[in-house]
Amino acid sequence: MAVCTYCQHQWSRKEIWLAGWSKNGRVCVNCGERQYISSPTQRFLTAGYISWLFVLILPFAIYFYPNKIHLSDKNEGLFDY
Repeated sequence: MAVCTYCQHQWSRKEIWLAGWSKNGRVCVNCGERQYISSPTQRFLTAGYISWLFVLILPFAIYFYPNKIHLSDKNEGLFDY
């Protein structure tokens, strides 16, 4: 499951879902720091935000592979390492 990079709070599937749809990240409900879907996770899920595949894969990935979703404290691009 995804955890906050600051406070190690484990995010729920709903929080991950909301972060996945937000290009500006989401605020951690525990510590208040902004978190983003990491670049490796973005590559795992899609070919980018413009891909229709993202719409199909994100719900499946969050439900069946919650341990594959990682958060970042930086707003990373799709190909940032």
